[in-house]
Parts: sequence; structure tokens; C-alpha cells
Amino acid sequence: MFVHMDKCSAINIMLHSKDMRHRMGAHWDIWSKADIAHLSMALAPNTPSDQCSISQPIIQKKFYAGRALLEDEYSKTGQHHWSFEQLPGEAVIIPLGCPHQVSNRGQCVKIACNFISHSHISVLEDMEVSIQKMNFDLKWHMHTDLL
Repeated sequence: MFVHMDKCSAINIMLHSKDMRHRMGAHWDIWSKADIAHLSMALAPNTPSDQCSISQPIIQKKFYAGRALLEDEYSKTGQHHWSFEQLPGEAVIIPLGCPHQVSNRGQCVKIACNFISHSHISVLEDMEVSIQKMNFDLKWHMHTDLL
């Protein structure tokens, strides 16, 4: 799945995974909200910095961050992200506004539950302003279903 941000927090619980070619579970990469501009620039280097600051490349859901890009970005900025494997019986919590990507390594059965915490309303408002700016500036009509 491409790098993206959800409009709410989420918990993803893996119930089952079938081994495929000696691989199972899912691989996750999760970035901090503070890394949005750097990640956006790494994903789409030709995108203007003002569009990267409002996370346009991430919201577009067109880019996958491969190992080479992740290693190159770390060597340039020194910024870490969380990278880990999820196995059956494990849960992953993705905070609102944190870019992430997940790749299933095998056939997986998961339950995903979305939620909004009152402490994250300001983050949601910031995302809404960014999306409205993209819709206006770029003549897009995407993500019109924010609170």
C-alpha cells in the first residue's frame, strides 16, 4: 500500500496470516507527524516545498517508500521512522496525522477500527485546512468528507 495518512486514528489487529514463500504477517512503516515535510520531499522531490509542507504527496496516495528511499532519507536527515513486522495476535495503533504504509507478507485477515480522540481534534483541523488548500490551489476535489 502507498504511503498515506488517515483522517482518524486507527487500530489494526491481525487475526490470521498464511505463510507465503516463507513469509507471513505484514511489514509496517510509520512516520511521525513532524516528519511530513521531509517525507513528502523524499517521495516527490520535484514537488514545491509549500505543497510538501501540507503533505500533498502523502495525501495523493501515489508513492511507496522502498528500502533505498528510506536509507537515503535517513542518511540525509538522520530522521528515524518506525519499521516493524506484525504477526497474528498483534495490534498496531496508528495515530491521527502519522503517515504510514503497510505491506502484507502473506495472506492476512485483519480487523481495522478507526477512532477520533478529543485530544486529536486540532490535528484533524490542520489536516482539513491542508486538504482545503489543495482542493482550492490545485482544483482537486478530494477528501471532502472531513468532520
